Parts: sequence; structure tokens; C-alpha cells
Amino acid sequence: MKASFDELPKNDVVDVLLTRDWPAGTLDVHGREVGSEAKSASSTGSPVSRALALTLAPRYHFAGSHPFFFEREPYINVKTGSSDPASAQSWVTRFINIAYCSNADGEKWMHALKIEPGSAMDRALLCKIPPDTGPNPYLGAPGQKRRAADLQPDWRDGAKKPKTDARGGNRDARDIKGDLDKTIYVRNLSWDAEEGAIAEYFAQAALERNQASFFGRDITVEMANAPSERQPRRPTPGVAPGGCWFCLSNEKDLHLVASIGSECFVSMDKGGLTHEHCQIVPVEHLPCFANVPESTATEMWNYIGALRRYAESKSHKLVIFERYLELLSKGGNHCHMNCVPVEADRAVLSEKIFKQAAKRLDFSWTKLEPPANAADAQAAIKSVAGDGEYYAVHLPDGCILIRSIERGEKHWMQLGREVISHLIKAPERANWQSCMEDEAKETERTTAFVEAFDSFDPMKQG
Repeated sequence: MKASFDELPKNDVVDVLLTRDWPAGTLDVHGREVGSEAKSASSTGSPVSRALALTLAPRYHFAGSHPFFFEREPYINVKTGSSDPASAQSWVTRFINIAYCSNADGEKWMHALKIEPGSAMDRALLCKIPPDTGPNPYLGAPGQKRRAADLQPDWRDGAKKPKTDARGGNRDARDIKGDLDKTIYVRNLSWDAEEGAIAEYFAQAALERNQASFFGRDITVEMANAPSERQPRRPTPGVAPGGCWFCLSNEKDLHLVASIGSECFVSMDKGGLTHEHCQIVPVEHLPCFANVPESTATEMWNYIGALRRYAESKSHKLVIFERYLELLSKGGNHCHMNCVPVEADRAVLSEKIFKQAAKRLDFSWTKLEPPANAADAQAAIKSVAGDGEYYAVHLPDGCILIRSIERGEKHWMQLGREVISHLIKAPERANWQSCMEDEAKETERTTAFVEAFDSFDPMKQG
């Protein structure tokens, strides 16, 4: 019996879709650079696989047609043609390509999932949208047919082109045209709401998001005719701006602080990759490790050594990453070095997996030999990045991978978390917001770390 896609049940939840072929049109990855391998795969992707993904809207879509592992950020599904907004709301899809079995490059070829059947889930939970969700990449893809009704939402409450309002006056009822995944449909508008008033209302809501964090960057939202020539005020080094997450003076999440020195402190990461993921942070509002004062750098370096010894006592190795972006709109970046203990047998793959990630994103690392002390480490990083922005990874053997970030250059903000999440075989922990705990559990985690780290803490040694 032959059935078209449109005859498939509309209300059933497809949890997993398996296709051999990579679907065409998976490259519209929101907020992320994509390397040449994934670009090539999408350019030759299968329209049939794309059509299946678009029609079935699976919660997970697995393919296995290419020799590398690739995991796309989730994208939103919207059921079109429904008169009920609640039923039009749908879940997200996660596309994952699994590498070839037992490949020689160490690419991930097994992926474990613990899935609660979508048909048995509460709909609000099923349709919860993660913060890193992007638009549907298949809408508008070559060869994909869409109905005019899906592209032209009605102006008010389903009434098509009303020529008069309740008072008999003429109204501008022009159809709104555009891509479905870029169109917002607002119901129950007052008939007294002129188009200009509506635009002003939503523009003000958008302006309130100015300097909000979006995909790890502090965005700027302003009117199009606002002066563009003004230069951002460069923050004064060491001066704590209001609201900085890492400034002790702002008294945010002090229950996560595990050790305090004279010039820096150790704090548990909020939404850590592991229970012992912590950060080394200078007390003063300073931009990056390469530019902190020598005494501060020395104290931070002592903490690094202590954390390395602590990790080794538990058969782990320490992997450290630091992202330095100026973030001038927020008063400047506050240096924080992420320290993640990784099981020793996995930690040995750190350099390889970070280099594989760089290859996919079309950049390369400069590898620095293990510095003897903090001053040497600062000098080595500056030899590559100068006083500019950079990304640094301190490997378990003490070597440093460094990448200079040029002004205006795109950079994948969650690079360190994403790479290490795969290194520890927990890709679901790449997004810190999905790993957050309540304050009681955070306090319990901090207390446990303080007790375990006590004999290694350089601030408690004679």
C-alpha cells in the first residue's frame, strides 16, 4: 500500500528517525561556525531524507553516511495549517551524524540516549524549547513546497483582509509575507491597534533586550537610526561593573566559592560539565590571564598546579580552557579559567579532539610547550595573541593550544564546553543552562569539593 507523507498521522510523536543519508539543508546552524566537512555533506544531502525529517518531525534524527561525528543544535518544528495555536506548537529535533563503526580517526560511532516516549510526556515538557534552539533549516529548502496560507498569516484572528473595523472604518489589512520560521503571529489584537502602535509596542520589547546575553554574546539592540559612529567606552581595568557574574563585590552565587586567595579565588562552575568543574577567577575585574598582574598570575598558576595534583589523586587529568572576548558593552570581560577533571584514559585524547574541532571550524591552533611558570605562560600567550582576544586550552601535559581571535572574526562561543562534553562522553552537558541545579544542590556540590580539595588547597598550606 502506498501512502503520501501528508497521509501520515499528524498527532503521533516520532521519537527517533534513522536514515542512511545526510539530509539536504542541515547547515543553517544558529550562532555557530560549521566546518568544510559538514558543508560538503549538506551540499550533497538527500532531499528524501530532508522530506522525511520535515514531515515526521522526529525528536532525534540519526544519519550515518559520513565518516565523522556531527551534532547540530536543536531546531524548532512547527505544524502548519492548524487553526489551533496550541496544536501548532511542536517539539524540537536534534540531528546527529554518527561516524563509521570502529573508525581509525577516533570519531564517535556510538551514541547512547535515554528517551522517554514523547507520546507519554506532558505536552508542555515535550514542547519545551532549549535556549540554543535555532530555526527549522528545511523550510524554504530547494524543492520544498509550501502553501501560500503557510506563508501569509491572517492579519487578525483569522479574518482575511477585513475592509472595515467594528466602527465601519477602513483598515490596512495587508497580508504579512515572509518565511514561516521568521514570522510571529499575534492573536487577539484590539481593532483600535494601528500598525504603527503595534510596531512601537514590539520594538520597545526588543529594545529591552539590549546587552542581554544571547548564545554567549552580549547583543546590542538599538533603533536603526540611532547614531552608529559612537565608540563604546573602554572599561577601566580592575573596576567592577554592576552585574558582573564573577565579581565577588556583586555578591552573586557566593555559595559556589570553594577557596579564596589574596588575589584570586576558585568557584564551582554554575551548570558544570562535571560535579568538580570549577573556575579560577581573579578578585579584581581583569580581562584575561595573559594580562593580569604578575602576582595575580602567580597565584592563579599555583591554583592550577594544585588542581592538577588533586585530579591526578583521583586518576583524572585536568583540562583547562579560557575564552577571552572583550565584551565592552558589559564593562569588559572578567577573566575566568575553566578547569575540568577528566578521566585519565579520556584526557589523553584532549589534544586530538580539540584539533578535530578546529579542523571542522576551519582554523588551526598554535601549540606552545609547557611553560615553567606563570610569567612564561603569559609571555607565550602574548607571543601569539598580543593584547588581543584569544582562546586557550591548557592540555593535561602542560602544553597550551592557543588561537588568536581577530576583531570581527566569528567564533563558536561554546567551543570548550562542546568539545569537552564529547571528551567525557556526555554531549548532553554542552549547554550549561541545561545543567543548572537549585541552590541547595549547588551548595552540597561545593561543600563536597571543599572537603576533598582541602589537603591540596594552596591557601591552606603552611
